[in-house]
Amino acid sequence: MKWTFREVLELFEFIVIVLLLIIITLLLRINSKLPKQDPVKEAMERDAARKQKIFHNQSTRE
Repeated sequence: MKWTFREVLELFEFIVIVLLLIIITLLLRINSKLPKQDPVKEAMERDAARKQKIFHNQSTRE
């Protein structure tokens, strides 16, 4: 059986779509297993760390 270029292209597109769906499914499953993040808590921690670094830099200059 000889395949035409169009048939090969359609098969290739089908394979690519299936692989993309598999990858998206895997990424969504991995993402759902990650711990939930609290953006407010993270911002407060960054701010506290930045303030501590500034305080540390000021105290070492004296």
